[in-house]
Amino acid sequence: MNEIKERPITNIERLFYRAPFCDVIMMARFGRSINDELLGKALNKARLKYPLMGARIERDGDGATRFVFDKVPEFQIKVLDKKDEIQWLESAWNEQKEPFDLNKGPLIKFLLLRSTDGTDLVVICHHSICDGLSLTYLIKNIASFLEDPGTKINPQPLPPVLNEDSFSVRIQPTWYYKILLNHMNHSWKKEKVIFNDDDYTKLYKEYWQKTNIGITLFNLSREATSTLISRCHKEHIIVNSALTTAFALAQYYVQGKSPGYLRKALIDVNIRSLLKNYLGDNFGLFASGILITLPDRKGDFWSTIQKFNMKFKHLLSNPTKVLGSLTLDYLDPTLIDAVYFAAYSHFKSKTVLRVKKLMLPSTDKPKRSLGITNLGNVNIEKNSYNLNALFFVPQISPNYEKVIGIITADNEMHITVLYDRCRIGSDIIEKFKQRTVAYLTEGLDC
Repeated sequence: MNEIKERPITNIERLFYRAPFCDVIMMARFGRSINDELLGKALNKARLKYPLMGARIERDGDGATRFVFDKVPEFQIKVLDKKDEIQWLESAWNEQKEPFDLNKGPLIKFLLLRSTDGTDLVVICHHSICDGLSLTYLIKNIASFLEDPGTKINPQPLPPVLNEDSFSVRIQPTWYYKILLNHMNHSWKKEKVIFNDDDYTKLYKEYWQKTNIGITLFNLSREATSTLISRCHKEHIIVNSALTTAFALAQYYVQGKSPGYLRKALIDVNIRSLLKNYLGDNFGLFASGILITLPDRKGDFWSTIQKFNMKFKHLLSNPTKVLGSLTLDYLDPTLIDAVYFAAYSHFKSKTVLRVKKLMLPSTDKPKRSLGITNLGNVNIEKNSYNLNALFFVPQISPNYEKVIGIITADNEMHITVLYDRCRIGSDIIEKFKQRTVAYLTEGLDC
């Protein structure tokens, strides 16, 4: 690992470089107190295993960016006294309102909320170096290193650059899309602007001063979680299909089906299996998304799930649908940066506005009602630190009215819903939550 000098940043990762919404959060609940010194040692072991944990972002005069691995400071660990079970969420949310120093690094930080009988460990990570699944790998390793500080480290290779050559399938944009992107690149050369870190810090803080995000957490009991998973396995149904159907029908019940964005969603997908080389439990950004039309109820609840599941499986089997975001590699990366300054600052450019329509909503209405990330059932190895619950807070974008993160651990499913209070009221979210739970507990008996 000491030989690693740098690695170029792809446009998929670049999407988050100048975005004011760029963090993902995970909380791990342990059943005993964790010493911050022991945690520091465990994190240093994790850093040896996962190179991107020790990265920073360097930019040259032309706007090209790369991950570099020298002169990166130790991790920031903020230790707090744990007062209640939800304190972690407010603390984490306040923490992510402060931007990372991208040029200095590292691009990950930690909160330790500690009491005599338990500890909440919160990870706040820049999305350019990780996805939600990576955070589950990290948490499991931290738990293992805490239990056995002498655990041997097997460093993972630096994750590959994600481009067309990285995958076992070939993805290319249509000729029309290529012409469109090339035209935008040509136009941008005449007015190109490189935004610096001071510009970004100002943009980031202004964005969070104006943004009012609500968060609600709920869970399925162990019994309900077990029933849901067992029924899906019995019927050869993807659990995500059942969850998405419940979210869709709950939303229709509370909000109706108009305007049209209420029928649209994006489901995040793990793309590790499509890579030419096996990744294992490596740490990096290996997620894409599939655009879907949300299911409508036809027949009973379970029949609706089965019909949607067939469509969803068909989409998952189509690499063009799964890897569509790779077409961003044809775009000048500095043009991606400029989109955020056009959207949330005073920068004006006709070329940038055209790209903004591809990346962000062109009006005050979101593009889709839901963004859904289900990290699945995380197998937790039991040890004396008693890791017993995981919570996942996904990155939120104005493309969505609601963003939902799901993770199952220790046989209990935890669901996080993020929403923009300027677009939707907390009363609507509460009804949506209640209806979703009703479908996932009572509806499966239909």
